[in-house]
Amino acid sequence: DKIPPLPLYQSEISIDDEEKVDYTVYDIKVENGVYEIYGPFVDRLIAGVNFGDDESVNYFHRSIKKRGIIEKLEEMGIQEGDTVKFGDIEFDFVY
Repeated sequence: DKIPPLPLYQSEISIDDEEKVDYTVYDIKVENGVYEIYGPFVDRLIAGVNFGDDESVNYFHRSIKKRGIIEKLEEMGIQEGDTVKFGDIEFDFVY
């Protein structure tokens, strides 16, 4: 009878306050001959790909092709052998 009621937990951040992120957005920049693709789409894609697994790598290729990244790189003048960077992952562009 003498114990005061426990306070109710109230989060300091409400879901409505959280920043809304569009995970379909990406940008491409060319710096020193390296084509860097970055943005929320890339962050989310890279987090879900296991580059040691063939099926996962195939998913990665399908995703960047479907999203129009390959087409955009070609419009920007990428050539076979040019370096492409997605987050911390770098590889040579091949057709």
